[in-house]
Amino acid sequence: MEMIIRWPWVLVAVVLLAPPPILSSDLRRVLTSARRNASLRAVSLVRAWQNWLDLIRASLGTLVVTELAFLPDPTKDSVAKPSSLGFTMLAVAVLFQVIRVDTRASRLEQKLQLLGPIFYLCGITWVASGLSGAFAVFVGWIFAVGSKNPAYQLPAMGIALVVGGYVFGLSLPLMCNVALIMMPYWGAFVLRKRLVFVGSERRFSSPVLKPT
Repeated sequence: MEMIIRWPWVLVAVVLLAPPPILSSDLRRVLTSARRNASLRAVSLVRAWQNWLDLIRASLGTLVVTELAFLPDPTKDSVAKPSSLGFTMLAVAVLFQVIRVDTRASRLEQKLQLLGPIFYLCGITWVASGLSGAFAVFVGWIFAVGSKNPAYQLPAMGIALVVGGYVFGLSLPLMCNVALIMMPYWGAFVLRKRLVFVGSERRFSSPVLKPT
């Protein structure tokens, strides 16, 4: 054994990372409607408090996985196994966020949904990849806001993370992080499904007619 597994911290990481996103009835309606989901903008994602919760728990969970749960054995020289085991755990956790089965959906094609967990992956990236990760998150959101389409955030973040790696230093964990970012799109390609995003539609209050 070339690593030390601290099981209490592994359990903490599982509690933080594994649960799927919390979805209200309004958010579920946006997910099942292709028209509504396609009309979401970057600000629509910011309005959903569930996304901010995903950012926090992904950040804390990644910190636990990378710094506390798996440690290299001080009597050994290799650190590859702790890193690979940690990112395997993160990859499984990302799958739990991406794949969603909606048993309430009326149509069969709507029962299996693929979510693009942007905030969740941002939390993983800026913790796991340091300066390169922070740069990638920033660039990803610049593209999402500038294009008015959240679908550009993850690809832009993945490419920016590789660029940041060349500037700040490439490493195996950083390339694993890139693979995590692209997992939703690989899943969409394999299953031939479009990615949907968790966002809150803007509510317009109806005008109040005053008696004349």
